[in-house]
Parts: sequence; structure tokens; C-alpha cells
Amino acid sequence: MAEEQGGGYWRGVITGLLFGAAAALLLAPKRGEEIRQEIAENASQLKDKAGDFGSNLTHTVSDKAQALKEQSAGVISQARHKGEELVADAGGAVQDAKEHITETVADLKDKAQDKVADVKDTASETQADAKEVAQDATAKAKEAADKVANAAEDKAEEKSAEAKSKTAKAKEHTKEKAENA
Repeated sequence: MAEEQGGGYWRGVITGLLFGAAAALLLAPKRGEEIRQEIAENASQLKDKAGDFGSNLTHTVSDKAQALKEQSAGVISQARHKGEELVADAGGAVQDAKEHITETVADLKDKAQDKVADVKDTASETQADAKEVAQDATAKAKEAADKVANAAEDKAEEKSAEAKSKTAKAKEHTKEKAENA
């Protein structure tokens, strides 16, 4: 719309110049043939100048549009790259949490097995007592593993939410730049 207004303005300026030149020539104290010749020459010169101006204006607008297109492509590329980095970071956090959980479960399992072995070695308790101890240790191990898994999942969701938020902000920023362009 701004381009339409700019074009209308320049069209008005050129039209005004043509009418002004024609009026000046018509009011000048010269013979009709001289005036017609001057009008024709001036009209030709103005036509050439208007054509050159239009060509320059078209070239300038085209260059600016291309520059804005390239700039917005760069912003979109940066936003996409940042989003990919955030997703990769969130994936890394999930992987780290999985590894930590696996190690914790293995440690707890080892401890539970050690407890069972100690109970068997003491022989002061019955087989029923040993099973109870093992079940208790397994339940605690599972409970601890569940807590660690929940904490890891919460952390992964938090990172994912941050990544989505930053990606949405980058998209909005890109969209605003594109709309401003």
C-alpha cells in the first residue's frame, strides 16, 4: 500500500511538472510554431526523465525487496538452528537421566542382593524373613527408581517446554520481521 501511495505521489509530481511546463510555454511571448516545437522537445525530455526515474525506482524497490527476503531467510534459519539445538539439549538431558536411572537401579539391585546374602549368611532368620527383606529392598529400589525417573522426566519436560517457548519466540520474531518488511 505504501508503494501505491509513493507511486501516486510521483505520478502527481510528474503530471504537475508537465502541466507547469506546458503553461509556461503557452504563456511565453513566442510564435506558435516555436512554442509547439519547445513543447514537443520538453515533453520528450520529461518523458525520458520519467522513464529513467521509474526504472531507477523499480530497480531500487527490487533490490530492497531482495535484501529483506535474504535477511528474513537468515532469521528463519537462525531460529530453526536454535530450535534444533534446544531439542538436542533436551534429548541429551533425557539420555543422561536414563543413564543415571540405570546406574541407580543397578546399584540398588546390588545392594539388595548383598542384603539377601547377608541374611542367608547369618542363618538366624528364617527363609520367610529373607524373602521379606528382599521384597522390601526391591520395593525401595523401585520407589527410588520411580523418584529418579519422575525427576528426570520433569527435567526433560522443562527443557522441552523451554525449547518450544524459545522456538515460538523466534518464530514470532521472524514473523514480525517478515511483516515489517
